[in-house]
Amino acid sequence: MGKISIDEPRRRLELALRPAEPPTVEEVLEEVSRHGVLRGPVDWVFPAWATYVDYATRRITETFRLSEEERGTLLNFRDTMKRLLLEAWMQAKEKLTTLYKAVAEGTYRVEGNKLYTPDGTWIYIGGATLRLKIHGVTAKAYLPDLLKLPRNRLDLLQLGWRASDEGEADSRPFMQTAQPWQVFAWIATIWSSLHIHRFSNADTPGGKHSCVQ
Repeated sequence: MGKISIDEPRRRLELALRPAEPPTVEEVLEEVSRHGVLRGPVDWVFPAWATYVDYATRRITETFRLSEEERGTLLNFRDTMKRLLLEAWMQAKEKLTTLYKAVAEGTYRVEGNKLYTPDGTWIYIGGATLRLKIHGVTAKAYLPDLLKLPRNRLDLLQLGWRASDEGEADSRPFMQTAQPWQVFAWIATIWSSLHIHRFSNADTPGGKHSCVQ
């Protein structure tokens, strides 16, 4: 396929890579309150998620009576999430930079709905949002039983998630979301071993997505 108009992908890549100041807790909470998701340049979105993880962890320790063991499990969950965010951030920025360089220099190619660089890095450009896959960023983590509810009451909460945003893969429930509050709200109803995966939207308004199983 020959060259196509690349103006919109170029604009979105420029937005995703524009410099950004570190987010404050107040900015992060305002963004989540107004939009549900965290949106902005790659150097703002990933630190903003990490800031939210810190905030949520602190609020959990203030709200729930945790044993020392439960507190340690919670802090390990926080640290695992932040490590994955850092890994995804570095990978996303490297790929976005490579993509933008190829677009700026005219060395890209388009096949179907994907834009490729000479080294094979690609981004999906076929919809309203550019989508960039992040590979190999995964970990197993645990969240302590925060709610301490009887099984029958937990089943009702889980039923609500299954009727809305929860999916199933290999007989295990999963949540794929761009909303940071959903990660903690959903995990609190299952409190079992979790496999956390991350991938990113390169489109500035799109934010960053996580998948938890």
